[in-house]
Amino acid sequence: MSPMVRRFAEFIHDLQQLERTVAHGDGILDAFTRHTPFEEGAVYLRDRDAHLRLVAKSPKFVAPEILDRDPPAELLAGTDRVLVPLRNGREHVGVLALTGGDYSEEDLEVLRTAAAFVATVISNQRLSQEAREGDFQLKYRLWELESLYDIGLSIAGTLNIDELRSPLPYDLADQRAPRGAFPP
Repeated sequence: MSPMVRRFAEFIHDLQQLERTVAHGDGILDAFTRHTPFEEGAVYLRDRDAHLRLVAKSPKFVAPEILDRDPPAELLAGTDRVLVPLRNGREHVGVLALTGGDYSEEDLEVLRTAAAFVATVISNQRLSQEAREGDFQLKYRLWELESLYDIGLSIAGTLNIDELRSPLPYDLADQRAPRGAFPP
């Protein structure tokens, strides 16, 4: 097995470990800096408010807490920094910023592939969390409805049906109708 294939297999293995746990920014950054020529970096993930928020960074890497511009659609490679979008389909999940290494085109291809895998893992985890939250909300609503049903049965059990048939509606109708409207 060639060294490149072995390195990529180890990289994917580390990323699969993220799939088994909650994908934290530190784990993502650690995997990318360990298996690529880059030494420093930062990970931004989209929060529920659609902001790209800093979730992990290397100690020497300077990065703002919130990325105020749109993430790149494709990998951007400069002389000192590489921006890797974390995308799953059309959804921008986050951005990975890496710096501090001499890289080749082969390294950039590994970055693209690994970023696609990480974005899929993050999206799957978010969808799973949303499904769990939706399931909880449905169970809570069902519990509310069952409670209301039980309350209704309790109230109905305390009512006397004979008292409900009181002549009150007939008395009101007699008072509003002119005399002789109803036969005796």
